[in-house]
Amino acid sequence: MLRNLLIGLIVTTIFLWHNKLFAITSHKPLQSTANVQKLSQNKVWHRLLHYNSKNLQGEIHTNGFYLSKHGKFDPLAELKATITAYSDPWKKDGNKHPRCRYPARYFWLKDHISLPDYKLREPRCTNLENWALFDSAESISLLLVSGYFGNPASTFGHSLLRINTAAPEDHKGLFDLAINFGAIVPEKEPTPLYIYKGLFGGYKAGFSDRYFYTQDIVYSRTEYRDIWDYKLNLTKQQRTLLLLHMFEVNGKQFTYFFLDENCVYRFAELLELITDENFLQDANYWYIPTDLFRKLEKINTQKIKAGKDGIIKSVTFIPSAQRLLYQRFAKLSKDEVKTVNLLITNGLKNNQHFLYKHSTKRQAEILDTLLEYQQYRLISEEPEPSQSTREAKDTALLSRLKLDVISKPIKPITPLPSPAKGSASPRTSLGISYEENNPIRAQFSISPFSQELLGNNSLENGELVLFETVIGWDEKDSIDLDRFDLVRVKKFDTPPVPISGESPWAWKLRIGVDREYNAHYNGLFMFGIGQGLKFNSDILLLAMLDTNINSELPHLQSTPNLGLLIKDNNLQAFMSIGELINLDKSGSKFVWDAQLQYQFSPQWGLRITASKSENKKASIELVWH
Repeated sequence: MLRNLLIGLIVTTIFLWHNKLFAITSHKPLQSTANVQKLSQNKVWHRLLHYNSKNLQGEIHTNGFYLSKHGKFDPLAELKATITAYSDPWKKDGNKHPRCRYPARYFWLKDHISLPDYKLREPRCTNLENWALFDSAESISLLLVSGYFGNPASTFGHSLLRINTAAPEDHKGLFDLAINFGAIVPEKEPTPLYIYKGLFGGYKAGFSDRYFYTQDIVYSRTEYRDIWDYKLNLTKQQRTLLLLHMFEVNGKQFTYFFLDENCVYRFAELLELITDENFLQDANYWYIPTDLFRKLEKINTQKIKAGKDGIIKSVTFIPSAQRLLYQRFAKLSKDEVKTVNLLITNGLKNNQHFLYKHSTKRQAEILDTLLEYQQYRLISEEPEPSQSTREAKDTALLSRLKLDVISKPIKPITPLPSPAKGSASPRTSLGISYEENNPIRAQFSISPFSQELLGNNSLENGELVLFETVIGWDEKDSIDLDRFDLVRVKKFDTPPVPISGESPWAWKLRIGVDREYNAHYNGLFMFGIGQGLKFNSDILLLAMLDTNINSELPHLQSTPNLGLLIKDNNLQAFMSIGELINLDKSGSKFVWDAQLQYQFSPQWGLRITASKSENKKASIELVWH
C-alpha cells in the first residue's frame, strides 16, 4: 500500500514538472526569436492594442489593459507578457485569467505560435461564454444613424455595431446586442463647456453594450432619427475575431474627441482589425459617420469590380418612429386627419361623436393612427410618461378592441437612400461673380463640412455648413474675403400633414461676416423662424421671419419673407422674396434671392445664384464635393 502511494506520488510529481517544463520550453524561447520580434510589428497586433498609428502609443487608459508595465508604448514587451501570461496558473475565478480577459489576442496568436491546449471556448471563461453569443451570432451590422439637431455632437450623425442573432421570434432584432461608443458626460453639463471639452479631449469614452431595443428607443423613437443597417459580409474567422476583441475592450476608457477620435473612428479601427482595409486613410482633422460608410461603399464596389465578394451583404432602411407616424397620417383623408387631431386635443372619452361620423372601417383606421400617436408620445416622454398620455392610450385601445381587425396591412415605407450615397462633406467651388457697379470677379469658396439645402444632400430639406470661406479677386488683382460663415443651419422639414402636438416650426441660423458693397465688413448673427407647407415630397412653401443683428449700421433688421423649395431629381431650386425692415433706422426695401443647382453626380454640380438687397448680385460656380 505504501509502495503504491509512493509510486503514485512520484508519477504525479514527474507529470506536473513535465507540464511546467513544457510550458516554459514552449514559450520562453519564443520570446527571444525573430518570429516574436516580427509579430510585435504586425499591424493586427498594434490594432489589438489600440496603438495610435502615428506614434505607436496605446490609446486605452484603463489600468490593467496592458499586461506589461511598458505595454502601452512597447508592442514587443506587451507581446512577450501576453505569451508568458498564457501559462499563468488558473485561480478559483477563471474569468480573471489572461486567456479569458484577452481572447482575441490568443485567437490571433494561435495562427502564429504554438499555444498548448488552446480552446476558443474555454469552459472556465464563463463571462466570455455568456457574452459572445457563440451559438447564436449569425452576422454583424454597422448602423448609420442620421443627424440630430438637438445635440451639437449628434448633428453629424452616429454609428453603432449590432450583433445579429436572427432569432425567429425576434424578427425586428430588438434583442440583438448593440455596441455603442460614446463620451461619458456629466448630467446637465453646460453647452459651451460641453462643446469645448468635446473638441479638446476633455471627456473619457468607451464601448458599451445593450439590447438593440434600448438604442432604438433613444435614436428612432425619442430623437426621431432614421437608421441604415449595413450587414457586413464577414468570414467566420473575421466575425469571431471581432466579437472576441469587443469583449476585450468593452468598458475600457479612451479619450474622446468630437471631430475625429469619436464613435465612427473607433468602429473604423475595428473594421481595419478584421479586414486589413484602410478605413482611416483620410481621418486627419475630422471623421464623421458618413465618411466611414462612404469608404465602406467604395471598398465594396472595388471588390465586386475585381471579381471578389463585396464587404456589404445588404443595406436595410429602418425609419424613425416619427417617419412611420407621418406615413400613417398621410394615408388618411383630410377629414380623418381633422378627426384624429380633435381626439388628440380634446380626448376620446367625451368626444366619440367625432369618431362615429365615419364608417366602422374608417373608425378602425382612425383609432389605429391615434394609438400609434399615443405610443409615440409615451416613448418620447420616457422615463416618466404623464398620466394623461397613459389614460389617453388606454381609452383609445378599449375603443379599438370593439372593432374588427383590419386584414390589409399598411404599406411598407419607401426606403430612403443612405447618406453615404450622397455628396462628401468637404466642398470647394470655383466661378465668377457680378455685383452691380463693380467689375466681374473670380470667386473661390471652400468648406470642410457642407451639407447644403440644394444638391445631393443627406439632410432632408435641411442644411449644415461650417467654416465656409469665400474669396474673390478682380482684374485689378484685388483679393478680398467676400464672405465667411462660421456656421449656417437650415431646418425646413415639416410634417406632411398638420398633426396636433407636433412642432410645425421651420428655422434657420447663420453666424458669419459679409463684405459689403462699400468694402466694409459686417459681422452678422441671423436667426429665422417660420412654418412650412409641403405640397408633396418635391415642393415646400415657407413663410419665415428673419432677424439680423449687424456689427455695421443698421444694427437691427427684420425680414418677413416667403420661400419656395423645388426638387426634381438632379435639378433643384430655392427662391425667396421679402421686405427688409431697418428696425433702428427708418425705411425698408424689397429683397429677393434665387438659387438653382444641377447635380451632375454626387461629386460635381453647377450652381447659379442671383439676389437683390443693397444692390444686385449674381454668380455661377462649379461645385466639387
